[in-house]
Amino acid sequence: MQESLGLRIRLARTRRGMKQAELADAIGISRNAMSLIEKGTSDPAFSRVQKMAEVLKTSLDYLGGKKEEDSEQKPAAVA
Repeated sequence: MQESLGLRIRLARTRRGMKQAELADAIGISRNAMSLIEKGTSDPAFSRVQKMAEVLKTSLDYLGGKKEEDSEQKPAAVA
């Protein structure tokens, strides 16, 4: 069974030890709006999903269900 966008956001957020209110603040929405997104009763704008991926250090492919594993993006090596 494929996980929903909201569930993947919640999983990525909790894996990083982030509270719902912290993620909501980071992307500029209310905690209530974040709750509705995670429950799957509200669909966020694509720009919000992009910001969530950035804040959570995950990929849009993971959040969108195209990638199975949530691997944190690794910073580029400094030469």
